[in-house]
Amino acid sequence: MKDRILTPEQKFKLKKHLNELNSKQFTDEFKSKLSKGTANFNRLSKGKKVNFTNIETDTKLEFSSWREAAVKLKISRNTIKKFINTSNLFKEKYLISDK
Repeated sequence: MKDRILTPEQKFKLKKHLNELNSKQFTDEFKSKLSKGTANFNRLSKGKKVNFTNIETDTKLEFSSWREAAVKLKISRNTIKKFINTSNLFKEKYLISDK
């Protein structure tokens, strides 16, 4: 394939045309929706669910991922893993399970 030599005028027209195509294709609103949708899909499909059950009141908290639980409860994922593996009570009243 031969290298095509473009004149400055042709380069300007081509650049203008490509900018128009790109600006029409993906608006900021569309990019935002796409980003949120992708993040939500990853969170729901790839996360490992974790349940916290209060044995005193029998209330349950369900999180879609270990990371979400760790952030909301201000504990580490390693702490969650430790209590799941040992079946000990967290703070002496929460049973943590990943089922």
